[in-house]
Amino acid sequence: MKYGYAVEQNADGRWQWFVIGANEDFASGSFGGSLISFATKEAAETDFHQHATGERDTYGRVIRPKAEIQNLVRTAAEATPECADHEFGEVYWHERDASGCNWDIRVLICAEN
Repeated sequence: MKYGYAVEQNADGRWQWFVIGANEDFASGSFGGSLISFATKEAAETDFHQHATGERDTYGRVIRPKAEIQNLVRTAAEATPECADHEFGEVYWHERDASGCNWDIRVLICAEN
């Protein structure tokens, strides 16, 4: 089965992509849509294409370069009021944790509430 995608604007005026008719190859280790929203429709479409065409690990998860991960973290933060006073450093790799994640990002500035 082939898949497609749709990009829709949410109630906050930001954009997210969703997979339509995903086949097992695409959906394996994946999910049905973007976990974050984007300021523009074009940014959401770019993220979908990076996700859809990206290299995958043995579990089917997309392998993202550091620069893409950093951009996604900053994109998610800009839409989250709690992160308005945060500044993020570089992504760094570590051994996989219990969830399978093998990266983290340094928070450089975080004002106390």
